[in-house]
Amino acid sequence: DGYAVVVSFDQATDRGGVSASAFVCGSLLDFTGVDAATCRWQDDASLAIYPDISAAKVSSALIAGSVIRLKAGNNIKRTCVSVEDCRSRVAANEQSVSVAGPVSAIVPVVFVKVPVSISSCSSLSVDLTATTGNAGRSWSSMVVKVKGLLQNTDTSRLQQKLTELFTTSVPMVVSNDLLAPEERYEIEVQVCNFFGVCGSNKAQVTVLATSQAPPVVNIAGASSRSIVSSNGVSLSSTYYVQ
Repeated sequence: DGYAVVVSFDQATDRGGVSASAFVCGSLLDFTGVDAATCRWQDDASLAIYPDISAAKVSSALIAGSVIRLKAGNNIKRTCVSVEDCRSRVAANEQSVSVAGPVSAIVPVVFVKVPVSISSCSSLSVDLTATTGNAGRSWSSMVVKVKGLLQNTDTSRLQQKLTELFTTSVPMVVSNDLLAPEERYEIEVQVCNFFGVCGSNKAQVTVLATSQAPPVVNIAGASSRSIVSSNGVSLSSTYYVQ
């Protein structure tokens, strides 16, 4: 899922004598960002690395193609089956491997939420907060495309503003001076995660003349939801008159 990298050994080990549930990776391994990473043994043959993916460290976190080196003097030995066998064991040799991408990478699912219509006096809210699939890191690329469907309006300023504001954390709000009355806008958003897998979606909003504008009602959250039939549904909404 992008949150961890698993190092697999070809046979069960004694875990290098490490009994802690989590420990500093640098005691056994070396790789870019090792100082900020945490390691956990999943079992005797699988070691999981959890890179620090905070904003300050994400640029140095492991990605596909990164090299992980098992350090010399690591003290990782195969498990033994007898006392005599234990005496003959030696620690694993220093060696390096490259990080491979996942067999099945997370696919971004994009939700573009806008009002069906707004007044020409109102600002426009574009909500991407229900979008998923960044694999625990910042998006590697984000593209916004806007086009006018009724009047072939020049949308370059609106598109540039949405690109500048781009976030999936909170709704983006653009002022009405970037909107043309009696125009229907199509807003398309594409995001790609650090695996290079992309997803896209689009939505339309119509800008009405002030005299035509109805009240605006917003229901929080994604436009579609999946639940089991035994669970209740709780919705919250806001409305205002334009």
